Amino acid sequence: MKLPLAVALVPDPDVWRVSGAGRTLIARRRANGRIAWASLTFDLKRPGSMVLFGNLEAEEGAFEEILDALYQIEDARPVIGGEERLASRFTFGAFAWARSRGCDLGEVEPELLAVFGRPIADDAALRGMFSEQDGLCTKALLERCREEADAALPEGQSLAVRVVVAFRLAQPSAFRRALEVDQDFQAGKERDGNFSWRPECAGSRELGLIALDSEGLAAETVSLDLGGRLCARVKRLAEGGAELLRAELETP
Repeated sequence: MKLPLAVALVPDPDVWRVSGAGRTLIARRRANGRIAWASLTFDLKRPGSMVLFGNLEAEEGAFEEILDALYQIEDARPVIGGEERLASRFTFGAFAWARSRGCDLGEVEPELLAVFGRPIADDAALRGMFSEQDGLCTKALLERCREEADAALPEGQSLAVRVVVAFRLAQPSAFRRALEVDQDFQAGKERDGNFSWRPECAGSRELGLIALDSEGLAAETVSLDLGGRLCARVKRLAEGGAELLRAELETP
């Protein structure tokens, strides 16, 4: 019998839509008051690089600190609260996707994986959750992820993909002020609402652009990985006040 659910987290849908990478987490409350939790980070572009971790007997306070870290750490793949079933499908779908690509996943701790609760489905059905028919991947995202997985690039390298997103902002003026004090963004000389994205983690090279108007923004960058990072940064700076209107993936 499954333990009562405490928390279910799934990939942020906007970030997922432009990156094909995410994180899931399920936590269950044990009869002794402790928390059994497990989390999986995965990336359809690098199916062999999944990381499953957790704790089957965590103190509630320690678990709350883990949750806080997931929301606060800049480079952590963003998550939102979701349905237990969706978190489970993402998790087992990622394993099925990796197996279909011939990845050696090594030893997987079965008790941690069991926290998610395996869906009643075979590998083909689990892989199918990433198809455009099931709504979790657009055709363009799935094609780009397959291409990058086939390329088997070294760590830190990505295929060139032009990622373009548009957001409606609840508070455009406040968002502009946040950009102006963020060291990873540099305002254009004309002060016309254009900002170059120069992330410090990438040596402050120009890797993207944000263009603001009176209602929102358009942004673009040059790979799926960077698209996920830029989208996540926009949403963090907007403090919940950014609505994704459009996301396009184009190969050069």
